[in-house]
Amino acid sequence: MGNSCTAILIALTVLVMVPGLTAGGTTLNPLLLQQTPGTWTRLPRSGAVHPERIARHAGGVIDPATSILYFFGSDTHGDEWNNEVWSYDPVSMTWARSYPEDAPAAYRYLDGRKTTTTGRPWAMHSFAMNAWDAARGRLVMGARQMHYGLENLPDVKVPPGAAPESWWEYHPAGLAWTPVPRGPDLGLGHICYVPSLGRVIGFSGENVPVTLYDPGKRTFEAFLGFRGRSPPGTRSVPITTAGGTGSS
Repeated sequence: MGNSCTAILIALTVLVMVPGLTAGGTTLNPLLLQQTPGTWTRLPRSGAVHPERIARHAGGVIDPATSILYFFGSDTHGDEWNNEVWSYDPVSMTWARSYPEDAPAAYRYLDGRKTTTTGRPWAMHSFAMNAWDAARGRLVMGARQMHYGLENLPDVKVPPGAAPESWWEYHPAGLAWTPVPRGPDLGLGHICYVPSLGRVIGFSGENVPVTLYDPGKRTFEAFLGFRGRSPPGTRSVPITTAGGTGSS
């Protein structure tokens, strides 16, 4: 993500709304209505609350029902501990922070996951490991601890062989995180939500679809393709979870 949050760049891929112009009962954004298709528009920032920046190693998703964008992720090079969720509302062109970031003293390793005493994920890289569950209105996120030593976290004891990735769901309405058990290690892959399936597909770092996440059950399974057809290379890629390795 870009360093500056004095403005945000948004592609006109959805109908974004702001007060001022209406059509058929829907409030539209005149700034984007004037935009040439396939181009970018820099939106001004309104309001006093905004992040200093969105970390380069963060990831973002958009809620298509509201056009609100959600961002989570940190550079986590030992100097940043920003594990809060930031959202940007194109309706008012304002930012909102979910909660203050947790201090390093709150970090723990409990029940096989990297969490805090407040029940949130660590400040970690998320990159493209973010998807929006449109059916349930939640952010699905897989984060990866990178680039800072545990010497900065005296109350954390991570056993050898612990899973590098930590999977969570975030519910904006309740400002609450829910851990997802036994998530796969995608090796800095990416995920996307498929509305027709009601599932999240996880891709490995080699861009191969290898896992399917059911948000309703909060379970992962091997991805074997659409309608029984397995994508090339899928079956040869193993899925590593916190509980072991299974072949896809």
